[in-house]
Amino acid sequence: MTRKYEGLASVGITTGAYLLNPKDALAIANILNQDGFDVDVQLYAFKKTLLLPPTGLQTKIYQKGLPLPTGISVQNIIEWNDKYPQTNISSVHFPFAHNFRQALGWVTHASKDSPMSNLHHFAHLLYFGWATDNHALSLAQAARPVSRINIHQDVFKRYIDTGTVAQLTQAGPNLLIEDSTNPPKTIAELVRPFNLGFTLGLDHLDHLDTAFLTVEDVLADPGVQQYTEAIHLSLPDHQPLNPRDPLSDKLLSLIANTPFDHPVTGYLDYGPYTLKGLSASEQLIFWRNQVEWIRSTQPQTREKLKAFQH
Repeated sequence: MTRKYEGLASVGITTGAYLLNPKDALAIANILNQDGFDVDVQLYAFKKTLLLPPTGLQTKIYQKGLPLPTGISVQNIIEWNDKYPQTNISSVHFPFAHNFRQALGWVTHASKDSPMSNLHHFAHLLYFGWATDNHALSLAQAARPVSRINIHQDVFKRYIDTGTVAQLTQAGPNLLIEDSTNPPKTIAELVRPFNLGFTLGLDHLDHLDTAFLTVEDVLADPGVQQYTEAIHLSLPDHQPLNPRDPLSDKLLSLIANTPFDHPVTGYLDYGPYTLKGLSASEQLIFWRNQVEWIRSTQPQTREKLKAFQH
């Protein structure tokens, strides 16, 4: 069987690096797209909460390396649709827990491990909420055009177990099921039966190691090639890819030589400390260099880049 697309068809960014100020990611993409870069944004569905400290204290906490997200409302999305017309919010990333009970269970389980683990899971509960509160779904439906939903496989399984998949499939946005532990299994059990798209989580390379799978194994899987429509990209711990890093080079080379049935967007899913200390203009340069470099490594986007440069 001949597959249509080789490597990435486009490069996007997530708001993972913009926990405090997600609209800045949209502003960056808007500028890049005015220059012909065709950068989509995947939005993490942070919630507004009354438990944030005062602004001055927030700044001090952020400077200590502990960012606090400010949350996103439907009204924000409506305003950003108008303010950043060149930016496409292509997908909204759902919370990491299906319901309040599961999210709270993370916190109580984490308390048995370490204080930092407990704090991490409490932050997830506080700022992401849970899927069934429908906050993320409302954000996806407010985007123009309506965004897709990116949802982790274990959360989607809960919708199946509770017989509520229709809440997602009938809501309008198309679904992307994400997995970074055993993608072939997820595709066979969830993606193929529901005829959904797939997000390959290569931002968690250490997870693949624990599953006794290599990136080569995953990208060679026929199901991965058939259903993948998005790939999350980063080095371990959501560190940015680096043109001088052998692992980055190997990862992009493997993707470039992988055939897919769908045009695949590679989303740069970097952590909240990636841009620390960079001014707005320096951030723009950072993303411009990242997108240009990654596009230059992929057969489809390399030709687009050459045409754009000439």
